[in-house]
Amino acid sequence: MGDATLWDRLGDEPLLGALAVIIAGLVVVIGGILTWLVLRSLWDARLTRARDAFWRGLGRELVGAMGDAEREAAWLVRARVHSDDVLRHCIGEYMTRTSGAYREGLARLYRSLGLLDADLAELASRRWRVRMRALRRLAGVVTTDHRDRIATLAGEGGEIRLLVAQIVGRIGRAEDVITLLKGWKVTSRLTEYPVHVMVGALPIPELRRLVATWAEIDSADIQRIVLSEASQRVPSACWAMLPAAAAHPSKEVRIAACRAASHMTSEITLNLLLSLAEDDAWEVRAQAVKGLAPHKNSAADDVLVAALSDRNFWVRQNAAASLGRHGAVGVARLREVLDRSTDRYARDAAEHVLTDFSTAPTAAALAPAAGAEATVPVGVEAA
Repeated sequence: MGDATLWDRLGDEPLLGALAVIIAGLVVVIGGILTWLVLRSLWDARLTRARDAFWRGLGRELVGAMGDAEREAAWLVRARVHSDDVLRHCIGEYMTRTSGAYREGLARLYRSLGLLDADLAELASRRWRVRMRALRRLAGVVTTDHRDRIATLAGEGGEIRLLVAQIVGRIGRAEDVITLLKGWKVTSRLTEYPVHVMVGALPIPELRRLVATWAEIDSADIQRIVLSEASQRVPSACWAMLPAAAAHPSKEVRIAACRAASHMTSEITLNLLLSLAEDDAWEVRAQAVKGLAPHKNSAADDVLVAALSDRNFWVRQNAAASLGRHGAVGVARLREVLDRSTDRYARDAAEHVLTDFSTAPTAAALAPAAGAEATVPVGVEAA
């Protein structure tokens, strides 16, 4: 009778009926969430136990087995009893903490266990999250044999393209990098970083091939990055591009040319820096006079002294610092400016560097006087 009365009330009062439906729905949703949380907790606990079991056994044996073909083969047979999730996690933990030949050995075991093939299969998933996880795992284990498979994902854009760029830089060829760089927009440090990584990871022969196509790169930002990376890793390959870079419409590329020239000391780089020291952009002039620091000759000294009267503060400071690095001759030119120049800005720049030289402790000043006893700071025991 009570049930009939309740149903009658629900029928007579629509608001009460709607409230009852909402409550029932919330109970179902909350019950589902709680069930999912319990199941997830049980799964995580099971996975944690499996990983701990791996670390107690095979994880400890891995270090000793690495490099021994027979022990590696035996280890692989025993490792296959663990799930892919456990193996991926545990080998991945090792790989993030190692480098060099040992890391390559771990990658070889990863591939031997079939984990790489499974990751490659996941790249075909329709779920973006699955493809991203697979790419992150593949970053350290793919080889040049998988280059084409990875490069095809670059068209997806976004974060996947950034990951692809980093991987291609390690395993790709110059042609693959050129293809990726076409249409690449550098809009922030975030989008610039993968280009640095990609170009910086290229093997030396491939980087030389990329440098040979420098003039064909459409983006001034990409040209700047390629020039910066190449000047540090393959400076001899930069000779051909330096004149064009020094005359480039982009201020950033001209700055990169200054920095590249600072890594090489020759008549060509000297003349290039002397020319850029008169650039219209003060940022370029500042880098040009900074790049003259390793070029120690009278022509460079004359330009640096003249730059002490530049209208920009950083140009003056960089010029004074470069003169200071020219040894006794440079210091003498700074003292001459300090004593004779009528330009107070030039005198200030010279005085700043000379003051640093005069206050820098020398070995003679730090050495204890003959016959003096060495003192021990309070609270520190003598060795």
